[in-house]
Amino acid sequence: MLTTPALVGTNVLKPMLNQLLAVHGHNYLNQSVLPEIWSFTFRCMQVQEKQLDGKVGIVRCSEELPIRLGCNRSVCLVGKIKDLNLTHRQRLIFQNSPDSLISTSIEVTPTVLDVYPGEEEKEVIVRLSNLSLSPVRIYPHSILCELQVVDLVRKTSVNSAFAIM
Repeated sequence: MLTTPALVGTNVLKPMLNQLLAVHGHNYLNQSVLPEIWSFTFRCMQVQEKQLDGKVGIVRCSEELPIRLGCNRSVCLVGKIKDLNLTHRQRLIFQNSPDSLISTSIEVTPTVLDVYPGEEEKEVIVRLSNLSLSPVRIYPHSILCELQVVDLVRKTSVNSAFAIM
């Protein structure tokens, strides 16, 4: 008897995991009889989801030396996308990250970019603005921002009473 390997992606695995959670709760590994490979797969998916904590990925500083960002100043830094795992093109936006050790007075300019599979460690330009009254240091490899999935809407039907003038 011949066997044919099958590649099962997260588009199939996520509904299966959701069904297990619905039937057996968060203790599904102990309460359901799963082959070891399936248990391992579902555990890996949950660990990855927990590590990402709702974000798609992060951008780390690629500069070789610490950067001093003066008060009320902006700077564009080269960063490298990390912790990103794509199966298809994603439209992403830069957003401040609570995991960043950079001061909370630093704002990330929202920037939309398309990232394709194979570009998971792509270099990007991140614009940071120091809104405080004191200078801030940004060190190599520090987290500059996180990436979130975004959709661009070309047309919208907004009632004119709610339109922004």
